[in-house]
Amino acid sequence: MRLAVFGATGRTGRCVLQQALDGGHQVTAFVRDPSKLSIDHPALTVSTQPLDDPTALAAALADHDAAASALGPNTSRQARAAITTTLTRHIIKALTESGTRRFVAVSAAPVGPVPPDEPFLGRKLFIPLIKAAFAPVYADLATMEAEIRASALAWTIVRPPRLTNGRGRNSYRQASKPTCPRAIRSPAPTWPTPSWPSSKTRHNGTDHRHRLLTRQHPRGALPPPRTPSLAVEHHG
Repeated sequence: MRLAVFGATGRTGRCVLQQALDGGHQVTAFVRDPSKLSIDHPALTVSTQPLDDPTALAAALADHDAAASALGPNTSRQARAAITTTLTRHIIKALTESGTRRFVAVSAAPVGPVPPDEPFLGRKLFIPLIKAAFAPVYADLATMEAEIRASALAWTIVRPPRLTNGRGRNSYRQASKPTCPRAIRSPAPTWPTPSWPSSKTRHNGTDHRHRLLTRQHPRGALPPPRTPSLAVEHHG
């Protein structure tokens, strides 16, 4: 598969990029500063194409099978300026023009609804505090999600509760009552190559497709068992 990765120099983006290369895929990393990308691989192409030019970006995305975005605001100022929403809007337009339909984006768990089995302190204290402390960031990501849902792409939004720089576990806890109930009921979308799970695989937090976006979780860093380990929403 030929993949495009946005935000490839960030902590999550580097993990996405490395796992895609380890999986035998051809990858194009879209970056602003190539000097920040320490990964060197024969299957890796580095592009400095600006994301604010959808037409030129569409040309750079020609012949790609899918795209993954690990973009996110680095500062409160960027969040208040809705930088992630703006860049994602350009990416969606470019993907649509290029004919690349599959798009995966990383968001954050607080953007989604509170799980029905979330403990009382989580619902009434911890989650509200976190949402208030990082309100501009989550507002930007929520608007980004809305842009993705409104698109004609076949998309997947991943909302991890916590990402760290620990070693990958390669196995992930399954949520008994996921944040996105319809994601557990709906069959997962089929990726363009056999190396990804088939359409019979469900989004349940243990789907190996999500290793691409969740390998950063070290042992012991996940929330208590009653909290979903990974919330996933998809369309198409």
